[in-house]
Amino acid sequence: MLLFLAYKFRLPPANFILLGFFLCAFQISGYGQLDTKHFIPPMHARTLAGNHFLVLGTPVSTSFDVLVTDGAGNIIATLPVSNAASTTISLGSDYNSPFMASETQLNTVLGSGKGLILSASEPFYASIRVLVHNQAGSLTSKGEGAALGKDFRTGHMINNSAAGDIKSNCFSIMATEDNTTVLISDINPGVIFRGTSSFGSPLTSADVTIQLNSGESYVVSTYADHFSSTNNINGLNGTHITSDKDIVVNCGTWLGGNSILGTSPNGTPFHGKDIGIDQMVPIDNIGTDYVLIKGFGIDNERTMVIASMDNTDIFINGGSSPVGTINAGDVYIIEGTAFSSNDNLFLHTSEPVYVTQTTNGGDGLIYDFEHQSGINFLPPVLCTGDKSVTIPDVGFIGTAYINIVADAGAIIYANGTLIGGAMSVTGTSDYETYFLFGYTGDVKLTSTLPIRVALINFNNNVGAAGYFSGFSKEININGTFQNNSYSSNDEISEGCGVATITIDRHSIYAANSVTISLVATGTAQEGLDYSSIPTQVTLAPGQTQATFSIDAFSDNLTEGDEEVIITLSVEGGNCGEDELSFLINDVLDIEVDIEDQNILCSGDDATLIALVTGGLEPYTFFWTSGDTTDQITVNPQSTTSYSLFVTDFCEIDTAFVSATVTVPVFDFQVYLPEDTTVLCPYTPLLFVAEAYGGTEYYNYQWTLNGTTIGSGPLLNSSSATTSNYVVQVMDHCGLVAEDSITVDVITPLMELIINEDRLICPYDDAELWVEVNGGLPPFTYYWDHSGETDSNVWVNPGSSTLYLVTVSDACSTYNIFGTPYVEVTQPEADFSILSNTQVNNLPIYFNNTTVGGVYWEWDLGNGDFSDLFSPGTTYLNEETYTVTLVATNELGCTDTVIKEIIINPEFWFYAPNAFTPDGNEFNNGYSVSVIGAIEFEFNIFNRWGQLIFKTNNPEFIWDGSFNNQNSEDGVYVYKSTIVGEDNETRQYTGHIVLLR
Repeated sequence: MLLFLAYKFRLPPANFILLGFFLCAFQISGYGQLDTKHFIPPMHARTLAGNHFLVLGTPVSTSFDVLVTDGAGNIIATLPVSNAASTTISLGSDYNSPFMASETQLNTVLGSGKGLILSASEPFYASIRVLVHNQAGSLTSKGEGAALGKDFRTGHMINNSAAGDIKSNCFSIMATEDNTTVLISDINPGVIFRGTSSFGSPLTSADVTIQLNSGESYVVSTYADHFSSTNNINGLNGTHITSDKDIVVNCGTWLGGNSILGTSPNGTPFHGKDIGIDQMVPIDNIGTDYVLIKGFGIDNERTMVIASMDNTDIFINGGSSPVGTINAGDVYIIEGTAFSSNDNLFLHTSEPVYVTQTTNGGDGLIYDFEHQSGINFLPPVLCTGDKSVTIPDVGFIGTAYINIVADAGAIIYANGTLIGGAMSVTGTSDYETYFLFGYTGDVKLTSTLPIRVALINFNNNVGAAGYFSGFSKEININGTFQNNSYSSNDEISEGCGVATITIDRHSIYAANSVTISLVATGTAQEGLDYSSIPTQVTLAPGQTQATFSIDAFSDNLTEGDEEVIITLSVEGGNCGEDELSFLINDVLDIEVDIEDQNILCSGDDATLIALVTGGLEPYTFFWTSGDTTDQITVNPQSTTSYSLFVTDFCEIDTAFVSATVTVPVFDFQVYLPEDTTVLCPYTPLLFVAEAYGGTEYYNYQWTLNGTTIGSGPLLNSSSATTSNYVVQVMDHCGLVAEDSITVDVITPLMELIINEDRLICPYDDAELWVEVNGGLPPFTYYWDHSGETDSNVWVNPGSSTLYLVTVSDACSTYNIFGTPYVEVTQPEADFSILSNTQVNNLPIYFNNTTVGGVYWEWDLGNGDFSDLFSPGTTYLNEETYTVTLVATNELGCTDTVIKEIIINPEFWFYAPNAFTPDGNEFNNGYSVSVIGAIEFEFNIFNRWGQLIFKTNNPEFIWDGSFNNQNSEDGVYVYKSTIVGEDNETRQYTGHIVLLR
């Protein structure tokens, strides 16, 4: 499959069958336009995205590095290249490649990881190759010089049908500057972009506006069988893409193309299935004249013409009548039968057009329905081409074929040998075509006239094709435009504008001397409106650049913009090589207008804006305030005038103007009533402050002795003593006025004198009283606890109490309060029994725990009395006794506590823990001591729990024997149960140590 196979192959007949065999999987690749920088936005494949390769080549003999980055500037590789060593690297496969965007990435701004930017110090060719199963494709970069622009139309492969769910068309956009606005418009009815909303009838995608920064890309695709689309098969052709800054556009078709007519042997309709991708150039770089060479197509050889302007007439092979007329964005199809007998075609149009050729690579015998070369975007022939083209390693891909479209009469050398075989082109005598083969290694072509050169390669099932010249020019003219020290775009102004014109060529074309003719045309007159330009410029061998300047004259006439057009032609050429145009603008007298300003308050901001017309921007401003901008902000305290001098950058004319900022003058005052006198404290008063003058929206602040007490024009107040009130008022502009009023209060405030705190015993009587100093008699008293209205009362509280009395005078404007306090004191009598056992005939002692007492009266219940703090006594009988303690504090307040004590009968039990029945005079028997027992039982057990002694006699003596035998030394256990005289049963357990 040949993407750029726009030429008929003159192969020996024996090779025709072989060609038909390997074209079913033909790889398209090739070297693109020669430049030092290339931009390649990513493409989209609906399916079979394939493997992607970057191919670099150059005519430069000295090796240099090409920096390869993605759109965000991330380095992918640094690749060496020279005419002795072209370079190919893999970019990856499917959607992991920087050259491919997935479906989810459509209609999305893409940056890091997507798109390619290539740059080097020397010019090089760059192309992308795609391999996938039996299909392949190639995109040839047109280079920075040819590809960048702001106005594009799209072109894709011509399809006969949707071919199931595999075909898609796409285009992609990459920005070369930040903040680039791109508009996609003139979308044909029925075209629906994948993943976007549609409208209308038929449904159509809406215009798209996007913002891109440098290196960012945007990819759009249409799927041929979209369920609601009526025009997705071929309707994307001619879509309009515009921008406000330079962009690069790629176009493509994935698994598309026009098959031959008919059906396959199994009855299935033929569907073209190939990959066609290429990089477009802006409308500025397309033309009206094209020469095409036919491929091996039988009935599906087609050429597509896309108009850039309305009413574009199309002429074929020199015909005098147009074969068709189309408007901007419309498509005209030229069938393969239109080629001449020399298998070429001359196309001429009345307006610039895009031309893409869908050629066929088959021989009409085998699988021709798959042999589309894709889209071959053709260069115009008029005034394009180079005179020296070096193709590195022409056999790198396979057998090399070189096709040339030359200006008629060109003398062409290949590696220094004159070539022949020129074929005439029907309909024009300006061009001839050549076909070369049999070359290997580097091939250098030189010509006396411009040539457009393509390389085609074959190698079994791999092929390549691409232009090495045709979209750029050997000689270029550029201009920089200055109005004094300020740059402008394509225009200069009368009196001070300068255009600096540069004519240049790259060093690889600088081996020979070249003479360039210059012709000035346009509405501006040379010598009258601008200085003369040279008629010729010669670039000597090795010289790459020449410059000259053009000054714009001031003729003091109002003529509007006048155009200067400079056309270059190279000596021996048949047309202008390049053209530059710019405008000369009139410069009118400077006029300045500034509106006077009125401000409300002194010190407010006022902005004075100078509106300047005439002269030439930028302007120089000088205000009497010292400012140097076109507008100033001032804040005068009083009415002030400001003057401004304005000079344009030509410094020929100066305008003077002044403006006044008016500040109003106000008399601002505030008034309060006269001073006043009141009899009683806290007499309610209303003060009214009246402000005059100033600027309304007054802000009031009332103060009393320096403390803020209110806001607003009214103040409700009541003075306790003679006081001075001050009101301060601020108007909207910040002016302040102040006044004051004194209120004289005759009656002094009441002061209350109350008795000292009282200390009493519970329920004792205490007198409370109050006296009043100041105030206005008579006085009224009210005791809160009883409602009494005298100045004194009697109380007898059982606990400490705080009493409240309210006093008012004859003014009745306020009350005062008193809180006499009566403290009630009393000891808290209490005691406890110290003895753990309360039995008869044993001493019993008491513990006094009274709080607050100092004197004691004890009645111990047995006839004994005591005034000791903690006394003791002995109870003789077994009964219950009542003990009473009366405690008295220092004030004589008493408290009494009464408790009962129970005296039990005397009881005692003691059991020794060892004895020594050894026959001496001491401790030979074991006995216990018991007092108060009425029942008694005592048992002794050995260490095995065997009972060895038992008795009910409390006066027993055990001799340490068992069954008339002496017991062994050791530890024995006793258990005793005793019932005392109180009928209480007691049990005791212990150990007995027997030692002999």
